[in-house]
Amino acid sequence: MNKLSALMLLFLTSCSVAAYSGRITPLPPGLTLQEVEQRHHLIYRGSNAQKLDKTKGTCNGFVVSETMIYTAEHCVKKLHPFLEDGRPLEKLVSLHEQDIAILGTDTIETAVREAPVYTGKLDIGDEVYIVVQTSQENKRELLRDFPKQVRQISPELLEVKGEILAYHPKTTSFDSSCNKIPAVDLFFIDAPGRLGFSGSPVFVKRDGEYYLFGLGRSVRIPGHSFCNGIVAQDNVITFSVIPNPPYTELVRVDEQKKDKNARN
Repeated sequence: MNKLSALMLLFLTSCSVAAYSGRITPLPPGLTLQEVEQRHHLIYRGSNAQKLDKTKGTCNGFVVSETMIYTAEHCVKKLHPFLEDGRPLEKLVSLHEQDIAILGTDTIETAVREAPVYTGKLDIGDEVYIVVQTSQENKRELLRDFPKQVRQISPELLEVKGEILAYHPKTTSFDSSCNKIPAVDLFFIDAPGRLGFSGSPVFVKRDGEYYLFGLGRSVRIPGHSFCNGIVAQDNVITFSVIPNPPYTELVRVDEQKKDKNARN
């Protein structure tokens, strides 16, 4: 092989490696705003679904498939979650360190595809979007006081835009009883936080489409609360990252249920 041929081969090889290493896997189709609205539900908590009191014990929830809904684990821990029509939600999987509960029933929404989960990396300064249904009083306050960050996307839902302030792969939080709990994959975002954000879906927007990235878990910085006397920051929301892949454990549980039903 002469010198020119060797140089050409080296050039072609390096181009091939560069093209391969720089290849970006395209994102699947994201959710439209209409799909986001359709998949958003309130989660009610109590022992009697027939006596529904909309003023008590509500959290946000988001449908990820026909039979699955995600919410915050602290919303349903030791409680009996159900939908507005009274259907009970079975607690299938709990990812405690991320404060995520995966709930299910026979059918939550028909003809929906699995919600696409954003698997890319986010950095400080990137923006995310929270979709939340909160009390009428808080809704009016948020729209009035934070016009650059909050917009109304339906009669019930708000979209809150926030910039990422910090990311902690491991930290310590407190539950409502001031018990320390570990937390992993936790983001802090600069957004007007209010009570009722728990379980709200957090999205990354790409080309106007929505990709599920996390679930709202708190409107306080972990560790900054009445538990230790440090003044809380109202305009910081924390959220847990959706694990990737998110559906593996649930599919396994569902298959066990199907096998059991088949045997019976």
